[in-house]
Amino acid sequence: MKRVSMSRWSMYGIIVLVALNMRPAITSVGPLTNEIQETFGWSHVVVSSLTVIPVLCMGIFSLRATAWQARFGLERALFYAVGLIGGATVTRAFVSSPSVLFATAIVAGIGIGVASPLIIGWIKQCTSHVASLMSVYSVAMIAGAALAASVSASLERRLGAWQYALGSWSIFALFALIVLFPLLGPRPTRSTRQQNDRPHAAVPRFVYVQMGMFASMAALFYSWTAWLAPFVVSLGWTSVASGWYVTAFTLIQLPVSWFLPQWVARRDMFYPALLFCIGAEAAGVLVLLSGFPIVAVILLGIGAGGLFPLTLSWPAAYAQTPDEAVRFSAVVQSGGFIVGAFGPAVVGQLVDTTGSFTTSWLLLLVLLMGMGVTTVVLSQEKRQLRNH
Repeated sequence: MKRVSMSRWSMYGIIVLVALNMRPAITSVGPLTNEIQETFGWSHVVVSSLTVIPVLCMGIFSLRATAWQARFGLERALFYAVGLIGGATVTRAFVSSPSVLFATAIVAGIGIGVASPLIIGWIKQCTSHVASLMSVYSVAMIAGAALAASVSASLERRLGAWQYALGSWSIFALFALIVLFPLLGPRPTRSTRQQNDRPHAAVPRFVYVQMGMFASMAALFYSWTAWLAPFVVSLGWTSVASGWYVTAFTLIQLPVSWFLPQWVARRDMFYPALLFCIGAEAAGVLVLLSGFPIVAVILLGIGAGGLFPLTLSWPAAYAQTPDEAVRFSAVVQSGGFIVGAFGPAVVGQLVDTTGSFTTSWLLLLVLLMGMGVTTVVLSQEKRQLRNH
């Protein structure tokens, strides 16, 4: 597959607009939880499934990205996946029944799950310097998630209904579809589809190591997102203050997600950077256990801001072709998002059982130690290969 010829700013624009669609369908729900509960009479468990369901669908259906690419071609498959996200999101503006709202969560999750490996494959097709462009993708994704989480409540007050607030985030999909449309080429011929459609092609064992690291990163990230605010409240802070802690956790990730992958790309320091981020999160957990959330949030934000783009771009950097980048990324994200979706549930169960967050934080610390050991072993193996 040939490299795509376009200006850097055109690539940036497409990557940013696609990335902005990857999280608002999930993060816009949280600020409107009370309004949704009042409308349908749901419990906290039921309404939380609007967040869990898309993440599970992302994991389950990311494996379909390879089949979509073979059937429709890379750009057209990405166009259709973003279309699913946009269609599900705009439908929320007209929701009047619980079943329709659940259906939008499923369809949005499918679209995000398929689009995520495809955009990484497209980046690989555009350039061999995957890490630098992944910083653009990561920052735009985090920004979209933060924007939806912080503005949805205000939109509900201005527009007069939570349905309109949720549906308004379809604007990102509209802009993304506009810039993707000129890239659409002819559909692959039957012979090309048969040649490209290799759903059972062997996946190197190293990709499953990457999947384990990505799954660990996802479990950590979703656990911080779900339980950082309740933990801060348990220390005696107000709910408003706890919200600021979560906001700070997100904002700290932005510069790290931008600068760290660029630095890694220039200096070929992937494993040291990965170990640094793991160490930052581990230090953050230790500070949490000491009861100092202000310092902990800074350390956790640094770690999470680096781990996400590094583990996300890892399969594409390992792949030799855009097709492999899609296939490897699909495998990594499939296991990662499925495991990650259960991270907050495990933390919550431990909190309910023990009555405190200590056991949960210790469990996450053990997970980080395992990631650190894996990183050191992989780094030594890479060094030995270079010496030989």
